[in-house]
Order: sequence, then structure tokens, then C-alpha cells
Amino acid sequence: ITAFDADQGLNGQIKYSIVPSSSHFLISSHDGIISTNISFDYELKREYNFKVRATDHGKPPLESTVHVKVHIINQNEYSPEFDKNTYHFSMDENSTNHTITFVGRVKAKDRDFGDYVTYALNDNEHLFTIDQNGSIWTDAIFDREIKDEYKLSVIAVDNSTDGLIGSTIVIIQIK
Repeated sequence: ITAFDADQGLNGQIKYSIVPSSSHFLISSHDGIISTNISFDYELKREYNFKVRATDHGKPPLESTVHVKVHIINQNEYSPEFDKNTYHFSMDENSTNHTITFVGRVKAKDRDFGDYVTYALNDNEHLFTIDQNGSIWTDAIFDREIKDEYKLSVIAVDNSTDGLIGSTIVIIQIK
């Protein structure tokens, strides 16, 4: 913050202060530089408002105030988190008859404001798919005597530019 006083000498020197005083912001009394010594969290509070007073050294001292608004910029600080570390689903063998069948649903949340997640599935056998709601589907026919369990890795990626990732395991038991 910069203020100007037309007086010469000591009377023209300006002292800056935040009114009322703030626990979040500091101001250099001689040059008006505003700083902070805390970390802000956009998800908790997005803007801060306060006043800065500029006071000269005249007799009597003259002062002026200005309103200051500080906008907090959102940072992508949280990876998506699944509700469970491992999901367990089961299917009856020979139950799909080559029709698309719902297997189960996973759910991940991102605590960052405005972020949504995209799901992806690591299925080397290409027997399962996942949609953007976290629902897992298949149209394969399973034989329990050949393989009675499938283990999949599911990831959730947030929509930020740096794309933080969360992961979980899905175990599908064939009955």
C-alpha cells in the first residue's frame, strides 16, 4: 500500500497500520508492505477484507483509510480418496450371458473445491470397464473352475492441471 502526503519533512512521513489489527496479515509501518506468516486454505475461506490506515506525523496527525480485499488462490493440494482401500464384489459364474452386467461401484472424493474425479481401470484381461460414476461393468462369461477371483486396480484422477491420483483395489469373487 502506498500513500502520499504533500507536507515536507517529518510531517510528510507516513505510518501504516491495519485497523483493527489482524492475526492473518502484517503491515510494515514505514513502507506499507503487507505480508502474512500463515498458510491459507481456499476450501476454508476464499477472501479476506480489512482496512489499512495511513497516518502522517503532523500536529494534529491526519489519516486516511483504504479497504483491502485479498483473494486466496486455490491450489490442488488433495489427491482423490476412495471410500475404501479395497472393494469386494461377487458375481455368479455364467451369469452375464454376454449382456452388460453391473458388478459394483467405487467412490472417490476430492476435498479440493470444484474438483471432480475421472475413473480408470487397470484390467489387463479387458474383461471389465468403469464409467465416470465409478460403476464397474462386464459382458464376459466367467467360469469359477477356471478362475474364481479377479483383482483390479482402479485410479481416480482429479480434474486439475497437475492431475493428482488416488487408487484402490477391487476384488471380484466368482461364485
